[in-house]
Amino acid sequence: MVWIHGGFLQFGSGHQPGLKPNGKLAIKTNTVYLSLNYRLHAFGFLALDLLANNTKESTNFGLMDVILALQWIQLNINSFGGDNRKVTLFGADSGAALILALMSNHNYRSLYYAGWLIDPAVYFDKSIASASKDNRKGFLKRTNCKTTDCLRSLSAQHVIHAFIGKNDPSFRIIDQNDLPILGILSEQLITVDNTIVRDFYPFAKMSSDIPLLIGSSREAIGFWPGPKDLMSWSWSDYSKYVTTSMDSFGPRLSQLSLDLYKPSAQTSDVDITITPQLQYITMVSDLRQICPINYLSEVRVYEQGVSHSSHLMDIISFFGQLEVWMHWPSFNDFSISETIQQIVLAFIRADNTTDLSQSFQWQSFPTQTAEIVSQLNYTSIVTTNYHRSDRCYFWQSEQFFNYMWTV
Repeated sequence: MVWIHGGFLQFGSGHQPGLKPNGKLAIKTNTVYLSLNYRLHAFGFLALDLLANNTKESTNFGLMDVILALQWIQLNINSFGGDNRKVTLFGADSGAALILALMSNHNYRSLYYAGWLIDPAVYFDKSIASASKDNRKGFLKRTNCKTTDCLRSLSAQHVIHAFIGKNDPSFRIIDQNDLPILGILSEQLITVDNTIVRDFYPFAKMSSDIPLLIGSSREAIGFWPGPKDLMSWSWSDYSKYVTTSMDSFGPRLSQLSLDLYKPSAQTSDVDITITPQLQYITMVSDLRQICPINYLSEVRVYEQGVSHSSHLMDIISFFGQLEVWMHWPSFNDFSISETIQQIVLAFIRADNTTDLSQSFQWQSFPTQTAEIVSQLNYTSIVTTNYHRSDRCYFWQSEQFFNYMWTV
């Protein structure tokens, strides 16, 4: 299993404490794990025709690093007790996006067998030509450079500051964990270059024979919500904030949003009391992550969700690193960790889709989805026949998927 770290392509590493494979996990699961680093930020994803010589060459330099590492693994992993025919790639947020970018190109199919994607971005919104045009207006202007020699003479710090600038909304990560404002779209660092990355919607070009497990956290944005005062909200604060944000799309949509995510205390289907905080996090997670992933995952995949958990909790649980991120993990937390490990191991060890169905006890998406639910010291996998919820239908029909998570 090859871990490709996340971090919005701007930070993080393959050896970040609490977010990396470890020896204890390798022994417990009898699996060979690898992690890798790739170039980040401007040094990994600066789309600029000056650097590419022409817009037909890739400027996804960080993705090139990933490909080089996977090629090395194919040549050498058997010497470390692994099997180069059974390489599973797994990553969260931008790590998952890099995996999808790779899967959009059939030329790299021999580098992996399967993939586990955790809260992925499922589409790419920039061509190399359009990104280069934007970077000429912003980055290049801020550097006062006109040649590659000038660019190469800049310090690393100068390049980073010039790349982001002071007020560029495209890379405000926290914006993606909030309700959208009409016309303010998040942009990505990965570009569709037609060399490595072949399609804006990777699932459209992906081989149908790739086994995929897609995981999503029901409250994905809860780890870093947009409103700073969210934890002190009343229901009145919730209604006011939703109305103010959604009114940029018109009063009809703000009212429909509140009709679907009611501003009143309720009890969920797993006996969780709905608070203003939970209702808001659920709304934004549905809009930004859950619904777009379900809608765009049109190939044969297995969808697994963890109820009432925030972004990265499934991978932290898989790594067995709950104590690093939680002061006092409960019995239920450890039970969820065991369940996720069992699901993933069954997935990577299956030889075909029949084995997968038998191991999981559920059919592939879009026939069924499975949710890991933990309550009263008991963890279970609840499978349901998939149908698009009224909430997801609303976000899709009103074209809010343009505002899905990007990295």
